[in-house]
Amino acid sequence: MVAHSVSIIAVQAGAAEELIERDPEKARQHMSSVRRTAREAMSEMRRLLDVLRTDEPGYAPQAGLARLTDLLDETRAAGVPVELIEQGERPRLAPGLDLVAFRVVQESLTNVRKHAPGARTLVQFRYRPRALELEVINEAGVTPANANGDRPGHGLVGMRERVRLFDGSFDAQSIANGGFRIRATLPLDEEPA
Repeated sequence: MVAHSVSIIAVQAGAAEELIERDPEKARQHMSSVRRTAREAMSEMRRLLDVLRTDEPGYAPQAGLARLTDLLDETRAAGVPVELIEQGERPRLAPGLDLVAFRVVQESLTNVRKHAPGARTLVQFRYRPRALELEVINEAGVTPANANGDRPGHGLVGMRERVRLFDGSFDAQSIANGGFRIRATLPLDEEPA
Protein backbone atom coordinates (compact mmCIF):
# COMPACT_ATOMS: atom_id res chain seq x y z
CA MET A 1 0.00 0.00 0.00
CA VAL A 2 2.79 2.41 0.85
CA ALA A 3 4.55 1.65 -2.45
CA HIS A 4 1.26 2.29 -4.26
CA SER A 5 0.93 5.64 -2.49
CA VAL A 6 4.51 6.61 -3.26
CA SER A 7 3.86 5.82 -6.94
CA ILE A 8 0.85 8.15 -6.93
CA ILE A 9 2.94 10.84 -5.22
CA ALA A 10 5.65 10.55 -7.88
CA VAL A 11 3.17 10.78 -10.76
CA GLN A 12 1.29 13.74 -9.26
CA ALA A 13 4.47 15.61 -8.32
CA GLY A 14 5.79 15.16 -11.87
CA ALA A 15 2.54 16.47 -13.33
CA ALA A 16 2.63 19.48 -10.98
CA GLU A 17 6.22 20.21 -11.96
CA GLU A 18 5.26 20.20 -15.65
CA LEU A 19 2.30 22.54 -15.07
CA ILE A 20 3.69 24.94 -12.47
CA GLU A 21 4.37 27.76 -14.93
CA ARG A 22 1.69 27.08 -17.57
CA ASP A 23 -1.24 26.33 -15.28
CA PRO A 24 -0.53 27.05 -11.59
CA GLU A 25 -4.08 26.18 -10.52
CA LYS A 26 -3.89 22.73 -12.07
CA ALA A 27 -0.44 22.27 -10.52
CA ARG A 28 -1.97 23.11 -7.11
CA GLN A 29 -4.60 20.41 -7.65
CA HIS A 30 -1.87 17.85 -8.31
CA MET A 31 0.02 18.98 -5.22
CA SER A 32 -3.17 18.67 -3.18
CA SER A 33 -3.36 15.05 -4.33
CA VAL A 34 0.30 14.60 -3.33
CA ARG A 35 -0.47 15.94 0.15
CA ARG A 36 -3.53 13.73 0.60
CA THR A 37 -1.76 10.60 -0.64
CA ALA A 38 1.31 11.33 1.50
CA ARG A 39 -0.95 11.58 4.58
CA GLU A 40 -2.48 8.20 3.74
CA ALA A 41 0.99 6.67 3.29
CA MET A 42 2.15 8.16 6.60
CA SER A 43 -0.89 6.69 8.36
CA GLU A 44 -0.04 3.28 6.93
CA MET A 45 3.60 3.67 7.98
CA ARG A 46 2.51 4.61 11.52
CA ARG A 47 0.35 1.49 11.67
CA LEU A 48 3.30 -0.59 10.51
CA LEU A 49 5.63 0.99 13.07
CA ASP A 50 3.07 0.46 15.84
CA VAL A 51 2.93 -3.23 14.95
CA LEU A 52 6.72 -3.49 14.93
CA ARG A 53 7.06 -1.71 18.29
CA THR A 54 4.66 -3.88 20.28
CA ASP A 55 5.42 -7.26 21.76
CA GLU A 56 2.00 -8.58 20.82
CA PRO A 57 0.82 -6.71 17.76
CA GLY A 58 -2.86 -6.27 17.07
CA TYR A 59 -3.47 -6.97 13.43
CA ALA A 60 -6.35 -5.39 11.57
CA PRO A 61 -7.67 -6.98 8.41
CA GLN A 62 -6.24 -5.54 5.22
CA ALA A 63 -8.78 -3.50 3.28
CA GLY A 64 -10.04 -5.53 0.36
CA LEU A 65 -13.16 -7.23 -0.98
CA ALA A 66 -13.10 -9.66 1.96
CA ARG A 67 -14.28 -6.64 4.01
CA LEU A 68 -17.00 -5.67 1.52
CA THR A 69 -19.84 -6.99 3.70
CA ASP A 70 -18.64 -4.88 6.64
CA LEU A 71 -18.46 -1.80 4.42
CA LEU A 72 -22.01 -2.34 3.14
CA ASP A 73 -23.30 -2.91 6.68
CA GLU A 74 -21.68 0.36 7.83
CA THR A 75 -23.24 2.19 4.90
CA ARG A 76 -26.68 0.77 5.65
CA ALA A 77 -26.29 1.75 9.31
CA ALA A 78 -25.60 5.30 8.12
CA GLY A 79 -29.01 5.37 6.38
CA VAL A 80 -28.11 4.42 2.81
CA PRO A 81 -30.06 1.41 1.49
CA VAL A 82 -27.44 -0.44 -0.53
CA GLU A 83 -27.75 -3.67 -2.51
CA LEU A 84 -24.88 -5.86 -3.72
CA ILE A 85 -25.01 -7.94 -6.90
CA GLU A 86 -22.07 -10.12 -7.88
CA GLN A 87 -22.07 -11.83 -11.26
CA GLY A 88 -19.63 -14.67 -11.65
CA GLU A 89 -17.26 -16.12 -9.12
CA ARG A 90 -14.99 -13.69 -7.29
CA PRO A 91 -11.41 -14.57 -8.23
CA ARG A 92 -8.45 -14.36 -5.92
CA LEU A 93 -7.08 -10.89 -6.62
CA ALA A 94 -3.57 -9.55 -6.28
CA PRO A 95 -3.43 -7.49 -3.02
CA GLY A 96 -3.01 -4.12 -4.75
CA LEU A 97 -5.87 -4.76 -7.14
CA ASP A 98 -8.06 -6.03 -4.30
CA LEU A 99 -7.35 -2.83 -2.38
CA VAL A 100 -8.16 -0.60 -5.38
CA ALA A 101 -11.50 -2.36 -6.01
CA PHE A 102 -12.41 -1.97 -2.32
CA ARG A 103 -11.35 1.70 -2.21
CA VAL A 104 -13.40 2.57 -5.31
CA VAL A 105 -16.51 1.11 -3.69
CA GLN A 106 -15.66 2.71 -0.32
CA GLU A 107 -15.15 6.17 -1.80
CA SER A 108 -18.27 5.83 -3.97
CA LEU A 109 -20.39 4.97 -0.95
CA THR A 110 -18.83 7.82 1.02
CA ASN A 111 -19.86 10.17 -1.79
CA VAL A 112 -23.43 8.83 -1.67
CA ARG A 113 -23.54 9.41 2.09
CA LYS A 114 -22.22 12.96 1.70
CA HIS A 115 -23.99 14.12 -1.45
CA ALA A 116 -27.12 11.97 -1.75
CA PRO A 117 -28.04 10.82 1.76
CA GLY A 118 -30.68 8.12 1.86
CA ALA A 119 -30.40 7.35 -1.86
CA ARG A 120 -31.02 3.76 -2.91
CA THR A 121 -27.69 2.46 -4.13
CA LEU A 122 -26.57 -0.56 -6.12
CA VAL A 123 -23.03 -1.99 -5.95
CA GLN A 124 -22.46 -4.42 -8.79
CA PHE A 125 -19.45 -6.59 -9.59
CA ARG A 126 -19.06 -8.55 -12.81
CA TYR A 127 -16.18 -11.00 -12.72
CA ARG A 128 -15.04 -11.64 -16.28
CA PRO A 129 -12.17 -13.94 -17.35
CA ARG A 130 -9.79 -11.01 -17.90
CA ALA A 131 -11.41 -8.11 -16.05
CA LEU A 132 -13.25 -7.08 -12.94
CA GLU A 133 -16.04 -4.62 -13.75
CA LEU A 134 -17.65 -2.69 -10.96
CA GLU A 135 -20.40 -0.11 -10.78
CA VAL A 136 -21.86 1.92 -7.97
CA ILE A 137 -25.14 3.54 -8.97
CA ASN A 138 -27.26 5.71 -6.71
CA GLU A 139 -30.64 7.28 -7.26
CA ALA A 140 -31.23 10.93 -6.48
CA GLY A 141 -30.70 11.64 -2.80
CA VAL A 142 -33.22 12.65 -0.20
CA THR A 143 -31.58 16.09 -0.15
CA PRO A 144 -30.01 18.00 -3.03
CA ALA A 145 -26.37 17.25 -3.80
CA ASN A 146 -23.96 18.96 -1.43
CA ALA A 147 -26.84 20.22 0.72
CA ASN A 148 -24.90 19.29 3.84
CA GLY A 149 -22.40 22.07 3.07
CA ASP A 150 -19.42 19.81 2.43
CA ARG A 151 -16.79 21.25 0.15
CA PRO A 152 -16.23 19.18 -2.97
CA GLY A 153 -13.30 16.84 -2.44
CA HIS A 154 -10.92 14.86 -4.56
CA GLY A 155 -12.59 11.48 -4.29
CA LEU A 156 -13.31 11.07 -8.01
CA VAL A 157 -9.79 12.14 -8.92
CA GLY A 158 -8.33 9.71 -6.40
CA MET A 159 -10.45 6.83 -7.68
CA ARG A 160 -9.50 7.58 -11.28
CA GLU A 161 -5.79 7.69 -10.35
CA ARG A 162 -5.92 4.40 -8.46
CA VAL A 163 -7.70 2.64 -11.31
CA ARG A 164 -5.32 4.03 -13.93
CA LEU A 165 -2.29 2.78 -11.97
CA PHE A 166 -3.60 -0.71 -12.73
CA ASP A 167 -4.24 0.10 -16.42
CA GLY A 168 -7.97 0.20 -15.81
CA SER A 169 -10.70 2.51 -17.04
CA PHE A 170 -12.84 4.78 -14.90
CA ASP A 171 -15.99 6.78 -15.59
CA ALA A 172 -18.14 8.92 -13.31
CA GLN A 173 -21.28 10.70 -14.45
CA SER A 174 -24.75 11.90 -13.56
CA ILE A 175 -27.58 9.69 -14.79
CA ALA A 176 -31.09 10.44 -16.03
CA ASN A 177 -32.94 9.86 -12.74
CA GLY A 178 -30.88 12.52 -10.94
CA GLY A 179 -28.50 9.96 -9.53
CA PHE A 180 -24.87 9.19 -10.18
CA ARG A 181 -22.85 6.27 -11.55
CA ILE A 182 -19.26 5.23 -10.95
CA ARG A 183 -17.93 2.60 -13.34
CA ALA A 184 -14.47 1.02 -13.22
CA THR A 185 -12.91 -1.83 -15.15
CA LEU A 186 -9.74 -3.41 -13.80
CA PRO A 187 -7.79 -5.88 -15.92
CA LEU A 188 -6.97 -9.18 -14.22
CA ASP A 189 -3.59 -10.78 -14.51
CA GLU A 190 -3.64 -14.42 -15.41
CA GLU A 191 -2.05 -15.27 -12.06
CA PRO A 192 -2.58 -12.95 -9.11
CA ALA A 193 0.53 -12.17 -7.11
